[in-house]
Amino acid sequence: MPLYGKTSRAIVVPSSRPGQRRHTRLAREVQESDATLAAIVRDLAKHTYCCRADAEVAAQQLRALSRAYHPVEVAVAACPQSGPGRPSRHKPRPITARFERLQPTLRVQPAVLLRKSQAAACCVLLTTGPPQGEMAHSARASLQAENTPQGVEQNVAFLQAPLRVHSLFLKKPARSEA
Repeated sequence: MPLYGKTSRAIVVPSSRPGQRRHTRLAREVQESDATLAAIVRDLAKHTYCCRADAEVAAQQLRALSRAYHPVEVAVAACPQSGPGRPSRHKPRPITARFERLQPTLRVQPAVLLRKSQAAACCVLLTTGPPQGEMAHSARASLQAENTPQGVEQNVAFLQAPLRVHSLFLKKPARSEA
C-alpha cells in the first residue's frame, strides 16, 4: 500500500485482550447515541395525529433518524376515543373519535456492535520491508521484532538523536540550542 510516496506493508494484528479504553469509548458512544435518540423518540411518540397519512409521514421522518447503532422501527396504531360516561354491561361504548399514534422501538444492532468491538481490538503495524523476496519477513517475525525490548528501544532512540529531532520537529536551528 503506498503511503507518503513509499510502499508500505500493513499488518493487522487482532488482540485476544482488547484495550479497555477503546471498549469504554465504544460503550460511551453507544450510550450517548441511545440517550439522544431515545429522548427524540419519546417526544415524538407523545403526539397524536388526526389521520393515518399524517402519522405515516411522521413515522417516515422518525425512521430517518436511525443511527449506526440504533435503528428506529415505527408502527402506526389507531387509538379510538370513547364517549363520556360509564360503559354499559349490555352494549359497548360508542367511539366518538379516532386518533393515530406512533409506537417506536429502539434496538441495538448486534452485528454493528460486534464489528466495532472487533475493530477496537485490532492493532495495525506498518512496515516498509518488502512483502516478498529474500529480504521479506513474515508478519509474525515483523511483530516479534517490533515487540522485543531492543526493537522498542531502537524505535524510541531515533527520536532522541539530536539530528533527527532537529530535522523533524524544529523549524529554526536556534530552538534546538534553547
